[in-house]
Amino acid sequence: QQVFYNDEINGSSGPFPPKVGQKTFYTVLWQLSNASNDFSKVRVKAILPVGTNWEDRARANGQQPLPSFKTVSREVVWDLGSLPSGIGGQFPKYQTWFLVSFTPSSNNVGQPISLTKDASLEGEDSFTKQSILVRVSDVTTNDLADFPGGGSVVE
Repeated sequence: QQVFYNDEINGSSGPFPPKVGQKTFYTVLWQLSNASNDFSKVRVKAILPVGTNWEDRARANGQQPLPSFKTVSREVVWDLGSLPSGIGGQFPKYQTWFLVSFTPSSNNVGQPISLTKDASLEGEDSFTKQSILVRVSDVTTNDLADFPGGGSVVE
């Protein structure tokens, strides 16, 4: 999981570092590769913390489905179904991008903003039938791939 302020497709919009009362947009990128057995029942998901908004702009490479947002649980879910062996090696990585935004308040000054929490990939190894669960670190505005460490809110 990577998050960008200035993404090559979406560009950048809003102040960075984030500024009180002004909306800033961020692009979340999920990339999958698989050098193991085929996987089935594959789902990637993450929580958008309260205040981080789903902007309903998403894209995926190839014929992959788009991620969706579940408003009540605040989960972004990418239901892939299968993840074949060789993805990211002899075949292109599976990738999806989606746009989120945040408008900081004065309570956020001096702190980074939490953009995604509890991200994980779950599925099943199609050969062994073993469940797979991979957890990924939470991402804040200090963890951006293109501006690491510079994401604390300013007035």
